[in-house]
Amino acid sequence: MHASRRRGNLPGETTPLVGRLTEVAAVEKLLGRSRLVTLTGAGGAGKTRLALRAAAELRDTGGAWLVPAPQEAGALPYAIASALFPAASAGTPIEGLARRLAKREALLVLDGCDHVMAACAAVVTALLAAAPGLRVLATCRRPLRCRGERVLPVPPLTLEDAGALFAERAVAAVPGLAVTGLDEQAVLRVCRRLEGLPLAIELAAARLRELPVEVLARRLDAHFSASDHHAYGGSSGGRQVLEQPGEHALRVTIAWTHRLCTTAERLLWARASVFTGSFDAVAAKEVCGDDRLPTWQSPQLLESLADRAILVREPGERYRMPEPLHAFGAERLKDLGQDERLRRRREALTPTDGAAG
Repeated sequence: MHASRRRGNLPGETTPLVGRLTEVAAVEKLLGRSRLVTLTGAGGAGKTRLALRAAAELRDTGGAWLVPAPQEAGALPYAIASALFPAASAGTPIEGLARRLAKREALLVLDGCDHVMAACAAVVTALLAAAPGLRVLATCRRPLRCRGERVLPVPPLTLEDAGALFAERAVAAVPGLAVTGLDEQAVLRVCRRLEGLPLAIELAAARLRELPVEVLARRLDAHFSASDHHAYGGSSGGRQVLEQPGEHALRVTIAWTHRLCTTAERLLWARASVFTGSFDAVAAKEVCGDDRLPTWQSPQLLESLADRAILVREPGERYRMPEPLHAFGAERLKDLGQDERLRRRREALTPTDGAAG
């Protein structure tokens, strides 16, 4: 089916978007002026979620497609072709993709470009030159540096929106919990500590299944203090490397979350990072299972990781791992020496086996 006749492949929203109304409007405005807009900012700042909401608002013109950037630069044209033209994706080089898009209107959401920035810049430049009706909304920590690119930095949430996000995710995580049952000062203390970073806040809110927010705030304070002492040798001189707002908070929160996982959860977290897009339980069993991770445990472990906000539930009983958690898991997988073996397993799957990336 032609791209111009399809609405796209954007996943439906499974949780409310908190705040970001100003940013959504800004993205729409910029895409009205430029055919390439890049959302920049720290990992976990909510760039993907913002891009998907803005794309959903704009997809009536030609449709909108999400393409998670692959880990290998050479796979990028094929990933785009697979999303937009699945029936004809095999063996489609960049030239063939450009020809197919030449007379189409479409919005391409190119997500997580950090690992293949040069390839993303080259492919986007070629496609925009060949297809006047194409627009690209990219997410990356830094600009792609393409001609005509407009850049929108995505800041951490305001303290008010951060508190609202924490409360919303807390109520969703803990059955029967009411917002009025949360200690407001403790919530704000958590949000300040996590520097308003959405992903870090979601990871923390998931912990309320096990402990009250007052205890969570105290443990976060202690964990951050210990982490800072370790990282900087107890020096009071502050951080030695300048980071984007929220990056330090996210790194510490991810490490803390990982430490609190069971051994099996940590192993599946690492192994599931082999998927660059969404996947289902069947794919997880086929790719990640072995004698150390029996397939019968997979459904329960997937749900456990989703409950901890390490995986995001998507429609159709599928899962997706947010980019910073994916990067962390991929590092652990490489340390285990299992990355190449699992990549070959994933590549052996057909699209009908449940893997989208």
